[in-house]
Amino acid sequence: RYFQVARCFRDEDLRADRQPEFTQLDMEMSFVEEDDVFAAWERVLGEVFAEVLGETLTQPFPRMRWSEAMDRYGSDKPDLRIPLELKDARAFAEGCGFGVFQSALASGGNVSVLVVPAARELSRKDLTQLEDVAKAEGAKGLAWWKASAAGGSGPMARFCADGKAPGLMQSISASEGDTCLFVADRYLVTKKSLGAVRLAVGRSWLQQAQEGAASKPARKFLWVTHFPMFQHDAQSGTWASEHHPFTAPEDWTMGGDEPDLAAMASRAYDLVYNGWELGSGSVRIHRADVQQRVFQILGLSPEEQQQKFGFLLEALSFGAPPHAGFALGLDRCVALALGLDNIRDVVAFPKTASATDLMCGAPSVVSPSQLEEVHVRTVLPPS
Repeated sequence: RYFQVARCFRDEDLRADRQPEFTQLDMEMSFVEEDDVFAAWERVLGEVFAEVLGETLTQPFPRMRWSEAMDRYGSDKPDLRIPLELKDARAFAEGCGFGVFQSALASGGNVSVLVVPAARELSRKDLTQLEDVAKAEGAKGLAWWKASAAGGSGPMARFCADGKAPGLMQSISASEGDTCLFVADRYLVTKKSLGAVRLAVGRSWLQQAQEGAASKPARKFLWVTHFPMFQHDAQSGTWASEHHPFTAPEDWTMGGDEPDLAAMASRAYDLVYNGWELGSGSVRIHRADVQQRVFQILGLSPEEQQQKFGFLLEALSFGAPPHAGFALGLDRCVALALGLDNIRDVVAFPKTASATDLMCGAPSVVSPSQLEEVHVRTVLPPS
């Protein structure tokens, strides 16, 4: 087993919760399962929050499979402070007569709905802005209905006439005056777009509720487990690893001779805090035959496997212990624990959006002698 504080450098886009240079708490342990990893980190976080902030975290943290998180929240990092869930509306869509819904279902898609309570009144301006949020995630539009057993109002009202309204309200747990927001599209587009709408509605709601509140902020932790093993690139027709190619599958047989790669689950997991990813990890592949099968699915020939990963396959062939790991971003954890949205506020020398350090003036030009010391040679492009 090892546990380390690692200084990391990554070439990635600079969002509010990311920096090219950050500090990571990292671990890898042999002869463990997910439960062992979760217990270790819950103990660490529980003791730190108690000692530093004087708060007791509710443990154990809840757990949820990726598929359930997408179904209920439209996100692989759901903010559990928001008491809104997505509901399935396929039964209504099949018989409502709305061509857009029926077309989506006929092509294997999905129809889902987000029910916003009447207490959270949405204006026409709000609905327009929420439609833009949905479209930004790939949805073609956002249909809405003001629920009422008498038929309701809004663009969807005519499809809820003739006595359909009470049954719809019961199936999606809607009450009189609630605003029901529908999306019909491919499964992931439907869920992700409504998940983004849920966040937009819920976080503004939370902000209003917390303004002036004297109580401590709510802290909702969640382990999201069993992410997809692979993701498909429709343009190239190839498969890639959802997490990384060394992540163990849930089913060590890899689905037999004719596996359903789209449905195959992995043993990858994320720790989520108030809708933000704190860290991620997985149970690793410790068998050479499974690792070779994964490489094969990813399109690596036997020759390429030996050329790029021969050392690993040889090591695994001698017998490796089952093992798992996890890493947590320390800067992000500190920022979120303090209620900050940007980790630049807790980093000593933060980088700007162009990856420039304004305090140190980095990156800067280095001399040829300095390059020679680290055996680096630069080649200038022709002018």
